[in-house]
Amino acid sequence: MAGAESNIPLVKICGLTRIQDVAACETLGVDFLGFNFWPGSKRYLAPEKAPALFAAMGQAVPVGVFVNPSRAEIERVLRHVDLKYLQLHGDEAWDFIDDLPLPVIKAIPADRLADWGGLAPGWPGKNDRVAHWLIDTPAGKEYGGTGRSFDWSLVAKAGLPRPVFLAGGLGPGNLAEAIALARPYAVDLNSKVETAPGVKDPDRIRECLGIIAGMKSQPSG
Repeated sequence: MAGAESNIPLVKICGLTRIQDVAACETLGVDFLGFNFWPGSKRYLAPEKAPALFAAMGQAVPVGVFVNPSRAEIERVLRHVDLKYLQLHGDEAWDFIDDLPLPVIKAIPADRLADWGGLAPGWPGKNDRVAHWLIDTPAGKEYGGTGRSFDWSLVAKAGLPRPVFLAGGLGPGNLAEAIALARPYAVDLNSKVETAPGVKDPDRIRECLGIIAGMKSQPSG
């Protein structure tokens, strides 16, 4: 893994729905795998179908993606699979986040960086659950996965506590520039490494990993 030791980021592939794509990501050495348990997503994975995908996992870290879930919805998923992080893409407040059973990757739309998506007051919460931020393109009710990008330089200027995952329309054509401007801990790849929603393209993933591997570490300034 690179991200913890340098400014060459780790890689998360999100929106996985197929066993063969999980296996391909493992073969390629992807660091984090994201599974979307929000029923409103085009990449929704029903909890009862998740164990088959998790059986194809090896070293990658599994992340469960939710949007304004209830505690019962999270617990239902955890009865089926062993997640390591909960990625929250909704309007979840501290009174909900504080009592979650796992570390949180909290998504913030890029137009809410000033107040950390409403969580700046009360930081870091009573149980310090937020381990990472994920910065994505404002998507309204779609809550990410739109393939649209934003001004990546805003991330480096935001001064967020905790390491940042960068999302929002990242792919082979813009990945190097996005990393240089945002200096993230990890990049979150989704729609730009797909042939259809939830159908990943191993060649595009391999190309992205090659771009990152070829980058020279730059002083973070």
